[in-house]
Amino acid sequence: MKTKSLILILMLMLFCTALLAQGGKLEEVAEDVTFIYKYDASGNRIKREFRTLDDNGPIPIDSLIVDPDPTNPFNIAVHPNPTSGVFTLIVTGLANMGNVSSSIMIFNASQTLVLSANKVERMQSLDISDNPPGYYFMVIKVGDYTRYITIIKQ
Repeated sequence: MKTKSLILILMLMLFCTALLAQGGKLEEVAEDVTFIYKYDASGNRIKREFRTLDDNGPIPIDSLIVDPDPTNPFNIAVHPNPTSGVFTLIVTGLANMGNVSSSIMIFNASQTLVLSANKVERMQSLDISDNPPGYYFMVIKVGDYTRYITIIKQ
């Protein structure tokens, strides 16, 4: 038991040392989207953002819905959400999926299909501005995996 505790403490110390050596900043790269996490000296996360290679600057991740799921090989971000109608869907990890079928369906609260696409792209713009404000439910299918995201239209 003491050995496990000692190993855990040493690993935590190594992580904190590496974090502070980087100036309190960690980066996670998925395809061509970089997620950046900044921490204070106490180890508290103080900032989250992401940037893409074709992006002029970072977008605060607080304005996104990021849906990490360790059981799925891809992750999803939606920006902005809430939206006035047009939003960007960012899907990372698609390159790992190979050539599989994919689709997007967006339903309103009455379960009526309002938008669909037969292919999921790494980054794509979707438009529900012709629909009234409310909650919308996006179903993203890639191969055998399905993800569900709630979109709020103002």
